[in-house]
Amino acid sequence: MSSERDLLIDRLRQQISTLEVSGQGISKQGTSKQGSTRLPAREGLPSGVPELDEYNLGWPRPGISVVRGAPGTGRLGLLLPALQELTRRQRWVGVVDCAQWLYPPGLPGVALDWLLMVCPGGEQAAWAAAQLARCAVFPLVIVLDPPRMGRGGRRLQRAAEAGESAVVVVGELKDGDLPVDLLLEMTGPSRARLVRSRRGHAPGRVRIPDLSG
Repeated sequence: MSSERDLLIDRLRQQISTLEVSGQGISKQGTSKQGSTRLPAREGLPSGVPELDEYNLGWPRPGISVVRGAPGTGRLGLLLPALQELTRRQRWVGVVDCAQWLYPPGLPGVALDWLLMVCPGGEQAAWAAAQLARCAVFPLVIVLDPPRMGRGGRRLQRAAEAGESAVVVVGELKDGDLPVDLLLEMTGPSRARLVRSRRGHAPGRVRIPDLSG
């Protein structure tokens, strides 16, 4: 088990290092080596979900958001607009798939060449997410069904701040150790309730747009 974990760590570090120094990465000055400017942080990452963008300026960036709900309730529907837009603009999105259930070709309108998938064991989820969030290449990092993170939650928060990344944790578990800037709870198929927002002006309900076509 230790050798598998070490192999995962080495591979992830190599992938991140390659992105940081390649022409697809982002320089320390905040400009991509393709010539486009870095997405502005501190103003939120546009979500493509009208209620979130109007009242919360999208996904907190830097910050940690939580989408809490069971599989099959449309959890990823909240993230699909941002996934589509970022990858269309050739921006990297990192996905930490702890349960290895995501099937990327099933994400309509997402440019998969700009999606980096990491499938760690549960104990490595917080570490893997923090590496992606810290490196300043990924404006959005999605963590799917992780176990409770414990102290790793604070490390993830610091990593998001350092890399100016929006981290969205999707899962069923309540994690009291995870510092949350935005909390949404799924209330049914493609329906969500905005429970907590650091901006304070949150609508009670969030309608998930249908972008499956």
